[in-house]
Amino acid sequence: HYDVQPPGDLILWNSQPFEPMVNNGKIWGRGSADNKGQHYAHILAVKYLKEKNPDILEKIDLKIILDGDEERGSFSIGDVISEYRNFLEADVIIVSDGSALVSDRPTIVGGVRGILGFQVTINFGNDLHSGNFGGLARSAVRDAIDLIDSMVDPTGKAKINNFYNAVKNPSNNELKYLNQLDVIYRNILEQNKIIPALTFDGLDNKYLNQFMPTFNVNGIRAGGIDDERRTIIPGQVKIFFDCRMVPNMDSKTLKHLIVAHIESWAKEKSISQFVEIEFESPMEPIPSSLNSPFVKPIRRGLRAGFGKEPILVPRLGGSLPLYLFSKILGSPVFLIPFALPDENNHAPNENLDINYFKHGVASSVAILMELAGSPQ
Repeated sequence: HYDVQPPGDLILWNSQPFEPMVNNGKIWGRGSADNKGQHYAHILAVKYLKEKNPDILEKIDLKIILDGDEERGSFSIGDVISEYRNFLEADVIIVSDGSALVSDRPTIVGGVRGILGFQVTINFGNDLHSGNFGGLARSAVRDAIDLIDSMVDPTGKAKINNFYNAVKNPSNNELKYLNQLDVIYRNILEQNKIIPALTFDGLDNKYLNQFMPTFNVNGIRAGGIDDERRTIIPGQVKIFFDCRMVPNMDSKTLKHLIVAHIESWAKEKSISQFVEIEFESPMEPIPSSLNSPFVKPIRRGLRAGFGKEPILVPRLGGSLPLYLFSKILGSPVFLIPFALPDENNHAPNENLDINYFKHGVASSVAILMELAGSPQ
């Protein structure tokens, strides 16, 4: 995709976000990695083959799709894929986005989790003086805490009825790839100084990140804190949640379960008329493509381009609108990032490592040659 996020607070940038700067082996600027730079690697690969080895492009039917609405949920691309389904039919789909798992080896991701975001508003009216109305007025924040407690336990496990019904166990192949990532996940936690999430049902952090859905309390807004502190009883609170979905789950079913839970809770509390639920456009999960026969040529291409054996990851913990390709075209989708873990996508000082990018261009050339059946 070629669209980008807003720059955010300009004070936090070390350069102008929309004036690319080369420094310390990186290109700095908004969109350098997410995602103008990454898809450009494939365009350069095609340009190279057209000039140096055009016979390769005669042996494969190559299509390039660039999306301009990805950061807003890719709301238009589904209709495009459906309308031009016959033209876009493909044996395999490769997307370069996100960040590699480590900085010294390439990464192949076989799938992504989906996401369903929603906001709950509890609105009793205006904020009230906590002294004059203490014991008289109901606090929206207190009800919000109660709602959250009814939906998810302290370990992060969802308490919504049937939330986990559609979750399937990973294949032996997926587990094999996951178990090879122990050291990598440990390094991710240590290098980023992350406090590990609590776990449940005897599952470790990497398993929860790859194979389980999540129920995340994303943000709460009410009353006032810090320099806006006030002695009030908050009359309104907004809570934003996001749920990551694994394959076999779907947003329509999950949405029904969430609405049923919240409506039942609100009815029990006698505040149904004060509770509003607003859902965002979802992204569906896709199954892992690591069982596809295309793993082998893609793996060989990345090995040729980077000179290192790629890391195979069953699925990305995050979400991308790749389900549209999988669902409509029925093709295996591989995510091959050409940016490093420190790319700072969506954040200040976004950057693209030039050396890693060059290896990405070489890998794209090698993958296309592999798919054309040409020896390296």
